[in-house]
Amino acid sequence: MRFILVGALSSLIYALIVAILVGGLDIAPKLASVFAYLGSLPLNFLANRGFAFRSEGTFHGDASRFVVMHTAGAAIAYGSMSLATDYLGSSYLIGIVFAVVLVPAFNFLLANFWVFRDQRTDSRVH
Repeated sequence: MRFILVGALSSLIYALIVAILVGGLDIAPKLASVFAYLGSLPLNFLANRGFAFRSEGTFHGDASRFVVMHTAGAAIAYGSMSLATDYLGSSYLIGIVFAVVLVPAFNFLLANFWVFRDQRTDSRVH
């Protein structure tokens, strides 16, 4: 449940940034998707580390693995936007939907079993 709360907040931030960049600043949807993804990372890391997973690992170790995980997540978000806009000819809004479904599922698996692996046993998210 904690991961879902953090993910919902991160997804909201992502969607708002994409909408502002595309709708307000006329930035290309795929580029906006990457900027938005990166913009949501600091809050996402701190909330997941301290609240969702309650990691007892080192900050540096958790942060390093988190960056690797989210590099892959950013690629998924970019691919989602590319799929929606380039291949399906859909609105960038469909790309947002793809990203906010696919990326959290991917991130949960990696965060739970690799990034924040040094968790208190009683707080492990399964």
